[in-house]
Amino acid sequence: MPFDRPDTLRQLGASWTGAALAGVLLISLACGKEDVNPWQVRRPAGVSPTSFELRFVLEQEEPGAVELPGPDGKPLRLAAKPLAVRTDVAKVEVERDLIQVYEERQQDAASVMPRTPPHYVVLVTLTPDAAQGLSQATQAKYGRRLAIVVDGRILMAPVLNASLPADRAMMIQGSFTREAAIRLAERLAP
Repeated sequence: MPFDRPDTLRQLGASWTGAALAGVLLISLACGKEDVNPWQVRRPAGVSPTSFELRFVLEQEEPGAVELPGPDGKPLRLAAKPLAVRTDVAKVEVERDLIQVYEERQQDAASVMPRTPPHYVVLVTLTPDAAQGLSQATQAKYGRRLAIVVDGRILMAPVLNASLPADRAMMIQGSFTREAAIRLAERLAP
């Protein structure tokens, strides 16, 4: 559940519509198996868990609303009650950014431009109850923004283009290096 154009997908991977799912499937097929296999990450002993919340971004004041700086530094007002928290996380995985892999393959066929360093994404799977609750909460919320908050910082706040399906992992994208994606995944892991 991660998340109309590749740059929009990079912001969170906004919402997965049928077209986006088909696009990712095509990207997966074009990339080859070696590039697209996610691996599960567990939290090592001694690594403190991070705080993790999913909250709607509000357009107007609401009792108990929380205000945090957005990814661009401008303050965003968030709903008082989170839709999901860290204890709702069932599994965390890391994989190569499929959009980047696809773009590299296209670029390789067209030119000899140097590649950018590989980017990785973090896939967060919620428990069945939390995933179902999030799916229901995001129904008919098209055009609303959903903030992903980690350690009190909004990592991204994409616009919902569809309800988030209960049977898909959420994708957190941010031009992560492999090491940065693994560090985040370790801290989010149950």
